[in-house]
Amino acid sequence: MPRTPGPNSTTTRLFPCGLLTGLTLCRPFSRTHRVTELTQRDTGQYLDGIVADCGWCHLPEATLVADSLRRLGNGMFLYTSAGPPSMGCGASFDALSEIAPYVRVGADTIDSWEGSVLNGFSEYTRLTAPSIGPHHFGDLASLMVGRVHCVKNRGNQTCGPGPDYYIPGPYSSMTEDEVYAYASMVAIFRSTWWPSGVLSEMDQFQEALLTNDDVIRVTMSSTRTRQVIDAKSHSYSGPGIVWTSDDETENWKYVLLVNIANADTTPQSVAVDLVEIGLSPTTTCDVTSLWDKASLGKTTAQLSAQLKPHASLFVKLTNCSNLQ
Repeated sequence: MPRTPGPNSTTTRLFPCGLLTGLTLCRPFSRTHRVTELTQRDTGQYLDGIVADCGWCHLPEATLVADSLRRLGNGMFLYTSAGPPSMGCGASFDALSEIAPYVRVGADTIDSWEGSVLNGFSEYTRLTAPSIGPHHFGDLASLMVGRVHCVKNRGNQTCGPGPDYYIPGPYSSMTEDEVYAYASMVAIFRSTWWPSGVLSEMDQFQEALLTNDDVIRVTMSSTRTRQVIDAKSHSYSGPGIVWTSDDETENWKYVLLVNIANADTTPQSVAVDLVEIGLSPTTTCDVTSLWDKASLGKTTAQLSAQLKPHASLFVKLTNCSNLQ
């Protein structure tokens, strides 16, 4: 029988709804009989889902797998992929989300800001956001954080086996600012959280990142996730990136400001006019940082921050006057 974690275990703390287990099904999709065979064996009772890669180019085959799982009737679900923005060969998020509750919209995540994280701040993500909702979860791929037993190969962005490789850390490319920026995007996008680091070997940074109740609430209890225009660059494409969402039960607004400019540039202001997030131009709100719970005072008409390249500000706006 599978081992059930205790009520105070790290696993229960990180995954209050249960730790999902799954089977990865890559190419070719046509071997659907193997899905049926594996899920009908004794081991099938331990699986929550099938991870089907490359769904964006194989919608008919992905639909076949989803139909097979439904016929089995054991509650297993399909997780598939709409692919990174560079893929243009097939199914939309809406088409895939009709057959799978989890659809990946990010690229493969590696220890690199340019190689993976920037896909989370792309036009593709902005266009996908309106489709996120109940039983339709966008996934930005792995959150690179913690001990990954990996060392970077010289001249290569991939990783090979190696000890003591923590992200962020002295051997990794990702900085703390970059990890915070991407984790914030994962949260406000209501993405699935797939931390790359070994959960049984978490350092203090990783544990604090994954167990922040305020940030978890954004993932679990927010709505109307959307990208809005940066008030400084007047652009969706940066260098200032602004995302916002509403709390489902409270009159709170969540706002994420990110500076995606090249690492060798100077800090710059990223801002959003409050009217862009559904407030009146004269609204005043209390501002609280979500990661460290620090009070940042009040803001009126506009929220702004001076941010280093790849740094972010993730806040909650409360006690707002003149709420529309």
